[in-house]
Amino acid sequence: MSYDAPTLAKLDYLSFVGKRYPFIYVAVPKAACSTIKRMLYALENMAIPTRILGLPDVHSRAASGMASLTNYPGADCATLLQDPRYTRFAVVRNPYSRVASAWNNKINQKTPGYLQLQQYISGWAGLPATTPPPFKSFIQWLVHTQSPQLCDFHWRPMAQLLMPNLVGYHFIVRTEELASSLQPVLSALNIKPPAADLLHTHTTNESLPIDWQALYDEETASWVQQFYAEDFTRYAYATDCWKSSATIAEDANQQLAGLRSKLAKSNDIALAIIRRKNEKIFLLKQHIQQLTAGN
Repeated sequence: MSYDAPTLAKLDYLSFVGKRYPFIYVAVPKAACSTIKRMLYALENMAIPTRILGLPDVHSRAASGMASLTNYPGADCATLLQDPRYTRFAVVRNPYSRVASAWNNKINQKTPGYLQLQQYISGWAGLPATTPPPFKSFIQWLVHTQSPQLCDFHWRPMAQLLMPNLVGYHFIVRTEELASSLQPVLSALNIKPPAADLLHTHTTNESLPIDWQALYDEETASWVQQFYAEDFTRYAYATDCWKSSATIAEDANQQLAGLRSKLAKSNDIALAIIRRKNEKIFLLKQHIQQLTAGN
């Protein structure tokens, strides 16, 4: 069976095929993928590869030895997807939370590889290039200018990434109950350590924590519902789950408001530091590329 170029690109970047353990994992960026990849590298006895500055990068597997489905000839790739010996799984996340995390990590924090895109979106929103767009402006840009089928993997709908018509999954794991929904996957692979223990060892947070529900209003939520309509339906996420629970007592709400205020102040300081660091990394990478090109 042959696949078109867009499908091959997704399979190449997103699929992970185990050798020591017979699994096929298809990753969704911003859905615990860093944690899952770290865990799989450890289970396969593989070192996490490094990137240009010599830092570990779980997303770069060029020299790691971890195969993707495209490392197999077309017929074998199709066979693997039907082979009952392989446990096929993916991890999904609340679309509201996922896109908020993508904005925070890639745009709001000025991740070096996304700095030029951040500046472009800021210009689109009528803001100075140095000012990252607020979440609502980012969602406006996403909904009004981007295609769900072709946009960046970090905010592309999960159903587009996971290709459910091509890959028959045995397990769909949910980040909201990661340990309990991952356990059946490990059990199917005869992996003995409990999921909770493995996750505790390999969990990583690439972004500052955010109160994602506070980013939403009715209009912003409606745009996200529109863009991620299939994700809400296919993976059974309620379209009103962006709203805070109405059952919390008033005194608990007051305590929560105080904690949110403290978190916001701490995040503002940390965010400024992260942005400055990422801007310097971006300039350093440009300088390295210029030196390399000169040689």
